[in-house]
Amino acid sequence: MKAHTMLLTALTFISLEANQQIPIEYIYSYAQAGNPDAQYDLANLLRNGEVVEQDMRLSFNLYHKSANKNNANASFEVANAFRYGLGVKVNHAWARHWYSKASKMGHKEAQLILAKDYNPQLEQLAMNN
Repeated sequence: MKAHTMLLTALTFISLEANQQIPIEYIYSYAQAGNPDAQYDLANLLRNGEVVEQDMRLSFNLYHKSANKNNANASFEVANAFRYGLGVKVNHAWARHWYSKASKMGHKEAQLILAKDYNPQLEQLAMNN
């Protein structure tokens, strides 16, 4: 069964924030309508195989759509996908590009990864502390 069909028929509720539950059908609908937060949330579900069958390629595509709408967390996940080959072929140049984009939007983990990539001594300092 395709992931999108499973999404439409799922009766499970997803807890996105404390005490807030949203039916997956709404997340899917909002993602299809282009909502970057819903695209990011749906990509997480697909990446982790939660509620739906795991689909790394579709997860990447949704992260990418969300990232192109300036979602810092999605930009970080696109970078990770390129760095580790998650749903896409490894490409370190593209990984650096997306880490940089996420970093410019204030994503702290992306900033740290960029600092480590450009200054290996910084990574050694972090490991010693």
